[in-house]
Amino acid sequence: RMNSQAGLRQLQQMIDQLIEQLKSMGMSDEKAEEVREMMQMNMDALSEQISNHVGLSLAERLAEREPEAKPDLMDVPLQRLGQEDIDQIRDEVRRLAARLRSRASLRQRRAKTGAPDPRRTMRSNMKYQGVPLEIKFRQRHVKPALVLICDLSTSMRYCVEFLLTLVYELNDVVAKTNSFIFIDDMVDISMEFKEREPQTAIARVMENNPPGYYSTDLGNSLNTFKKDHMGLITSKTTVIILGDGRNNHNNPRLDIAQDLQRKSRRLLWFCPEAPSMWGTGDSDMHQYAPVSDGVFHVATLRDLANAVDQILVDA
Repeated sequence: RMNSQAGLRQLQQMIDQLIEQLKSMGMSDEKAEEVREMMQMNMDALSEQISNHVGLSLAERLAEREPEAKPDLMDVPLQRLGQEDIDQIRDEVRRLAARLRSRASLRQRRAKTGAPDPRRTMRSNMKYQGVPLEIKFRQRHVKPALVLICDLSTSMRYCVEFLLTLVYELNDVVAKTNSFIFIDDMVDISMEFKEREPQTAIARVMENNPPGYYSTDLGNSLNTFKKDHMGLITSKTTVIILGDGRNNHNNPRLDIAQDLQRKSRRLLWFCPEAPSMWGTGDSDMHQYAPVSDGVFHVATLRDLANAVDQILVDA
């Protein structure tokens, strides 16, 4: 099409040159303009024919082309999702949660018997003169207790929404969940989920904490958590921090991260940035990672679902 347009422009220049030459050879202006008008009409007709031909050829090529495969939203980086993808992926998150819940429930049913308990077996079989006819098993409590600490800065919002959806849709396979969000300070959002269904609660959290030009300060947020909420952390608690570790060059308060790691069952990070980005710019991930029990790279929804499933497996 571009070549055709260039050729027509060149033809227009040639017509202008021809008219000037005819005038210089003695043709009257009136006659020369008649010639120009006739040639212009022919050129316009030619242009229309070219456009029609190009359009038809393009349509034929498009019709013959194999349709391009739409990328699986499970594997699209969360930070690149467009608004047109969000409704579809929200439905996918709920389906994922249902699958994870079924798998976790099955694992918990299988694990209920636990390992053989010799003492209970001996006591129970005294009536059989100590012959172990009835084997007793230890009861295992496999439902994890979770504390979520989520970075709600602009680039992390969808990731936070999807993690909260996954976790709270799994409430029957999780013993207890307390949730917090932060940008420059820590906010407890647990009550939202105690009083409402997950989708309504998440919508309220997002509405009440809109994106803005805040300065992320995880260190200050951790300090608030230590003052007001450290009593939630026990040896049965798994703490998950969802964030990219970028802290605007503020004090990362590694001492508090170490306290969390020491008091909890596990301190885990869900980080959307690859390890190659840790420590670049204002990133403190290279300092947080060594004081954590594990870091999951959660760039996509598939990564996020696998990380949540692994936590349930490890419970």
